[in-house]
Amino acid sequence: MTRHRGEPLLDALARHGEGLPARVLPLKVNAVSQLDLATLAAGLAWGAAGIRALLPARRGHGTEGLFRNLDYIGAALEGLGLAAPLPRAAAIETDDPFALGEALAPALALRAPSAPASFLPLGTPREVLRLALGSLHAAAGAGAPEVVPMPERAPFGEARVAAEGCTLCLACTMVCPTGAFSANPEAPELRFLEDACVQCGLCAATCPERVITLHPRLNVSAAAAQPAIVKQEAPFCCTRCARPFGTRASIERVKAKLTASGHWMFADPARLAVLEMCEDCRAVEATLGGVDPYAGPARPAPKTSEDWLREQQAEG
Repeated sequence: MTRHRGEPLLDALARHGEGLPARVLPLKVNAVSQLDLATLAAGLAWGAAGIRALLPARRGHGTEGLFRNLDYIGAALEGLGLAAPLPRAAAIETDDPFALGEALAPALALRAPSAPASFLPLGTPREVLRLALGSLHAAAGAGAPEVVPMPERAPFGEARVAAEGCTLCLACTMVCPTGAFSANPEAPELRFLEDACVQCGLCAATCPERVITLHPRLNVSAAAAQPAIVKQEAPFCCTRCARPFGTRASIERVKAKLTASGHWMFADPARLAVLEMCEDCRAVEATLGGVDPYAGPARPAPKTSEDWLREQQAEG
């Protein structure tokens, strides 16, 4: 609830009705729309039987995220086997204090999904969310799945890479805002950390090979907190000086595109072979190997104004 909307309703309910039930603890926030997924999950992990967000009867702007978070926590609880006949996290939209009391009454039958957890709300909201979901998973028992499918646009999940089409261009590592995708500075290698992925989709939109797909899911296993190697290759060595540079997959991809383009400059296999050299050896080969970048097909002779006039007189 908020000070401007929630408190007047609770005062009216206490003055003219039966007031809040003893099992209902009000929590005042600056804006109900600021309730994030970490707050909802932590409240349930700490022993709350249910959470109700009090909103005005006329839904305002900026509450879409709150309702998505309510759906996400509901999907997580259902996947873990902690769901109840009534939603544990929901919204009450009303401006009537008596309607508020009636809406709270059914929720009183809820019981806490587990014994209260003892973790402290330390760190970022993402870290608190991880602790809360881990506590809920432990409370669900040994039979609870470690991986739970989540609705679309959930803020955690896997960015799956089709390794056979990946050329290790590492474009995804440059745009990932959380470092979920990372590179190995010592060798051509792509890594992925699922715990850090927020499913923003920048990697999928940036990948030039279009081999990244998003799979929203809740993964509480220990493997999600460890970087996994998505693809690795041995570095490609320069055919002239044997210095390692790039990867064979990326070089073959560039050569295939240039060959398919039909450009005259790469019609000769000797010109394509230059791409298998490092940047230093390419300059040496272009200088000493007789590679003329301006040698192309014969160009038509330019026409002057006198040529155009002469052709028109000849046709007339």
